[in-house]
Amino acid sequence: MDHLDAAEKFTEDVFNRHNDVLRSKHQTIVEARNKLKRDMADLQTRQDRLLEKNGGGNVHHDDLVEINVGGEIVTTQRKILTRMKGTRLEAIFSGGWEKHLQRDREGRVFLDLNASCFRSIVEHLTALSTSPPDDIIVPLHVYEEDEIVLDRLLSFLRLEDLKDPFTIDSVILNKGYEQELYKFLDEDKIDGNLELLYRGSRDGFGVSQFHEKCDNQGSTVTVVKSTEGYVFGGFADLPWSSRGDYKASSRAFLFSLKSHSGSGSTKMRVNRYDDDNALFHCISNGPT
Repeated sequence: MDHLDAAEKFTEDVFNRHNDVLRSKHQTIVEARNKLKRDMADLQTRQDRLLEKNGGGNVHHDDLVEINVGGEIVTTQRKILTRMKGTRLEAIFSGGWEKHLQRDREGRVFLDLNASCFRSIVEHLTALSTSPPDDIIVPLHVYEEDEIVLDRLLSFLRLEDLKDPFTIDSVILNKGYEQELYKFLDEDKIDGNLELLYRGSRDGFGVSQFHEKCDNQGSTVTVVKSTEGYVFGGFADLPWSSRGDYKASSRAFLFSLKSHSGSGSTKMRVNRYDDDNALFHCISNGPT
């Protein structure tokens, strides 16, 4: 019985020690939680005071905001402008600095920025906000002469995440042509990164160089620029080969980005009644 009593006492001592440790840790957690609540309440009080001092009390995400951008009026919802958290654009239109924003005579927020680039940013943010998650959003686009301005504006507004990470490595395509090509691909739900396989001016214009670089490489986009400056090409969904036969494809297409007629970009699909001969794979031909 003495051994049994000793064992029971030992067990009770161990239990009490563990219970004391758990009680102490629980008390520490309670104190930390209470401190966090006090800190959050203090932070909210400071935010409310700052908002009262600098901001507008009747600011809502669904508000329509009119902005005078370098003399042009851009109208959009506040929630579009504040979509990208932690950016300067969000800070400007969050409502926290309403009393300090520069305004025109009509009371609209005035921004001394490039209107074309700013409008493109707003349109892109709108597309991001309203499109289904699985939709492909065409990268931001402005006229070629504004590309440097757009890049600097994105940096100023801390919107670097909107910069196109998939710029095509091409000496032929400018941003406008890239935009049209992305649209053509998006129409057929063709996505993925475009990686440079072959460049005639770098690798040589011979047929053998083309097949060496492009055979068995998956889907390809071919872009050509003529001596007259016209830009055209095609998409092949099947990998090239040198077998000397025709390939069926309902997804392959030709396109023109700059033509003699000046009619703008054009997409030409395969004749659905003759798609058995859509592509021709031959060692003596390039992409055909």
